[in-house]
Amino acid sequence: MKPFNATDLLKKRKFLFVAANVLAIGAGAALIIFPPAQANMGLLTYLLTGIGLQIAGLFGWLLLAKGKKFPESPANVLFYFNLALAYFLEFPFSAGSVFFLIIPGSLLMAAALILSKKNIIRISVTTLVFLVTSTLFFSLNGTLLSAVPHVITQLLLFTAVILLIYRARQSVFYIEKENRWLKSHLAKAQKESKSLKQRLVVLQQGSENLSKDVKRREIEIQNILTLSEQMNLGKDSKDVLRSFLLTALGQMGSMHAFVMARESKSQNYWEIIVQKGLRSMHSEDVRMYLDGNFISLLRSVREPVYIKEMPKDNLFSDELDFLNRFAEDVICPIFVHTRLIGLVAFGPKISGRDFSKEDFNLISIVANQSAFVLDQVQKADDYRDQFSRTVRAMLYALEAKYMFTRGHLLRTTNYVTMTARRLGFSGNEVKQMSMGSILHDIGKTAVRDKYLLYDGSLSNTDKDLRVKERILTHAIEGGKILKAAGFSGTLVDMALHHHEYYNGQGFPDRLAGDEIPIQTRILAACNAYDAMTSDRPYRKALSKQVAMNVMEQQAGQQFDPEVVKAFLDVLKRTDTQPMYH
Repeated sequence: MKPFNATDLLKKRKFLFVAANVLAIGAGAALIIFPPAQANMGLLTYLLTGIGLQIAGLFGWLLLAKGKKFPESPANVLFYFNLALAYFLEFPFSAGSVFFLIIPGSLLMAAALILSKKNIIRISVTTLVFLVTSTLFFSLNGTLLSAVPHVITQLLLFTAVILLIYRARQSVFYIEKENRWLKSHLAKAQKESKSLKQRLVVLQQGSENLSKDVKRREIEIQNILTLSEQMNLGKDSKDVLRSFLLTALGQMGSMHAFVMARESKSQNYWEIIVQKGLRSMHSEDVRMYLDGNFISLLRSVREPVYIKEMPKDNLFSDELDFLNRFAEDVICPIFVHTRLIGLVAFGPKISGRDFSKEDFNLISIVANQSAFVLDQVQKADDYRDQFSRTVRAMLYALEAKYMFTRGHLLRTTNYVTMTARRLGFSGNEVKQMSMGSILHDIGKTAVRDKYLLYDGSLSNTDKDLRVKERILTHAIEGGKILKAAGFSGTLVDMALHHHEYYNGQGFPDRLAGDEIPIQTRILAACNAYDAMTSDRPYRKALSKQVAMNVMEQQAGQQFDPEVVKAFLDVLKRTDTQPMYH
């Protein structure tokens, strides 16, 4: 059902005007049909005359207003005319009758609803004037016996009616105004809603694209984490690079992949140092010389690119052969800062599809991680070269000062290396133990010469025990030196604990059993054997067999039984004689 509003009211003003006049005429007719007790023929004539005039006025207005919009001015005049007829022709006859109240009441109600505010005030004032004037006139000529009650009653009644109708009218028009305001804002809101929907569609598309980018980034991050984890496995650098290639090959589905770089600093060419999938090709024959134009061209490339898209002008024959052989590959240069050190290449996909953006990102990640590995390898090589020279200088200094130690470190390192391999340690672990063996006596540089060159028997006398204790402090000093120099915990432990006993009676912390690191237990056995088979200021060297017997006797006491067993197997399998005894 459609709600009532002021707009509908204004559209129906003509109907309301006619209805109000018909109601006034009907109320007058009711007075004739049901006349008051004091009515007489003279007064009825007045009443009929008033009703007739009202009807004539209404029909006249209808003729004037036919086919036109609501004519407010003629309607206003007709209201005045009807009110005058009501109070000067009908009021004396109907004074005291409720029917008469309907006549001016209906007229006022219609006026309040359909006329302007200005005309409402005029009609209301006119009604009051007609009321007072007609009451005084008919009271003076004797028609009305009690005028005052009539005036007061109608005055109060019409005042209340006028106020109530006026307030109702104002409320209706206020509601209409609010309704128009709401409609305006609703239209604006609908327009904004449409705009927001369009923006929402754009945002949803952007969100989908962002979601794809996030997933792509997640894949890239996962690839980086996977490659980073492979770098932390303690593998050889080539094993790490192979792991990189396997990871990328598994995700992209390429036929092959390889990394080219210099194997050593002395080379003037790149070669394939690691590869996967090059079955029908001799990878050692693939070289790229540093003075060629292709490498110069690569310096201008910073991201993966198809080899077939690279220019071939001014290239040497071997470079052209490389480009033709790997024409469908994607390569990416490997930079360390601004220095070009190699390249990584991935062959075409097994599925025959082109490389995607994600594939290019993964190739870039592999190149970046490979750059880190190759850079670390080069730094490690430089460090090892420098460190090797430093260690050799220190060894020569020690051996030149203490003739009885000549060859001890190298022999001990040789024993440790062979025993560690016998026990199944990896290549990197063996290298680490070899380094620890070379450095385990570095603390002797902090021990005074009079103790190291002591020619006593080192028996259980107080003096001999003090000297022995002073000599053993080289283990503590060696641990301090290596720790301060930033060496790994394994090398520090090998220097600090290589005089610990398996039964817990050793020096300096009385560690026992598995409390002593396995690398240190191997060093302890090999170090003791070489000491027994070497001359010392206080005794001559023992024979190989006697020293082996001592090792068997001390298994489970001074030495780890498993280590002794492996070490003796090594000694029995080799004929190498100790040097510089």
